Order: sequence, then C-alpha cells, then structure tokens
Amino acid sequence: MVYRIALCEDEEFYRKELEQMLNRYSEENQDCFEIYSFKCGEELLERYSEVYFNILFLDVEMEELSGIGAAEKIREQDENVVIIFVTAYEDFALDAFRVSAFQYIVKPVKFENLSLILDRVLNQIKINTIHNELTEQFISVETINGIIQLNIDDIKYIEKIKNRIDYYTVHGIYQSYDTVKSLIKRLNPLDFVQINQGEIVNWNKVKGISDNIIFVEDVELQISRKNKGKLKERYEKDIMNMMAKSLMNRFE
Repeated sequence: MVYRIALCEDEEFYRKELEQMLNRYSEENQDCFEIYSFKCGEELLERYSEVYFNILFLDVEMEELSGIGAAEKIREQDENVVIIFVTAYEDFALDAFRVSAFQYIVKPVKFENLSLILDRVLNQIKINTIHNELTEQFISVETINGIIQLNIDDIKYIEKIKNRIDYYTVHGIYQSYDTVKSLIKRLNPLDFVQINQGEIVNWNKVKGISDNIIFVEDVELQISRKNKGKLKERYEKDIMNMMAKSLMNRFE
C-alpha cells in the first residue's frame, strides 16, 4: 500500500528534517511513502483537491493561515485523513480535539517518537480499510492519486476503458487499473450488476430500463443482448415489490 503524506511547515529546516525521518521510517519498515512538502497552509489547500492524502503533518504556528485553520478547512471536505500537529507548545488540546487530530508531536521531533506515532497511524489505517471492506460500506481503490476508499452509495457506475477502470461517482471520476473479472468479485451482487462486457452499474442508482438502454440517474448506458432479459426481469420484480410494500403500508 502506498501512503501519501503531506508536510506543511513554513520553516525549511524542520520540513526537511521531518521528510528525512519519514524516508528513514519507510526504508526501515518497508512501507511505501509518497511525501509532498508545503511551505504554508494556503499552498496545501490549493493542492488538496488534486491529491488524496492519508496523513497530514501540520505545523501549528504558520504565518497567515495556521495549521489549525488549515485543518478546519480540510475537515470540511475530508473526514478521514489522519491529522498530526507539529508544535513547539502543548497547550492547544482543545483546538486539536475540535478538528479530530490523531495526535501531536513536539519540536524538535525525535525519530523514536515519530516512529511510535507512525506505527499507530498505519495500523489504524489498515484496520479501518479492512473494516470498511468487510461491512461493504466502502471499496478500496488504488487510483493514480493513491489508495482511496469510495463510499458504495456514491458510485453510479464503473466502466472499463482498455486497461483502465473508471469509477463514476457523485463527486467525480476516479481512475484505477484493474480487471472487470477481479472487480466484480469484490462487489456485492445485490448492489452492483454487470450490464455489458465493460460496464457495471450501481443497481440502487437505476431509474429505469427501456429496450436495450438502462438509465443510471442522468446517464444512459447500453445493455448487452446477453444481459437484457435478466436485467428487465429484475427491475420489474423490484417495481412490483415496491408497489406491494406501498399498499401494505397504507393498510397498517
């Protein structure tokens, strides 16, 4: 697994020192890190929507936008990223709690302390990934921007284009490299249905079927001749069940 880590520190000395320690930890523990360095909170926020980060190291005191301020803005769009504050002081516990920070580490950073924190962080990320997969709420996807967890409910449909898999979600398109055969094994057949050789739809997003077309929210997709009959039958059964439930609710 590749972990994407952002370092946001306005002092170059501390920024490079922390990057060296992370590289050392990566080599000693055989974990793969991609490290991105930022000189200020504004720079981090400008790039944040382009890269999916697993861990953020934020300096608490920076000019203009502080680490706490940056964390508050990041939490508005990302509830999952692990935030670790780097600080010369220890009297900001309430602020750290407010943005659900994982922990803080005091300058000057010692490699032993950083290693202990990373051990816990990486273990927690792995546990969360396994838990989310088992509960079928999320699916882990290795995109070109790193491993992310897509909420099952957010996926509209999935399309194979050559050797690439595109996930069309309510938040945008995520690209990865996989096979339809491998992917279909990981998806719950109650939620996802293969409609042709290269497309899989989230059945909960289906709005209708007409002839050889399936309507997935605002998108029209082609159904293969092989799958046409069983998909229409399933959709009609679902409609009948919904009508029956509606009638039963009226008489309760």
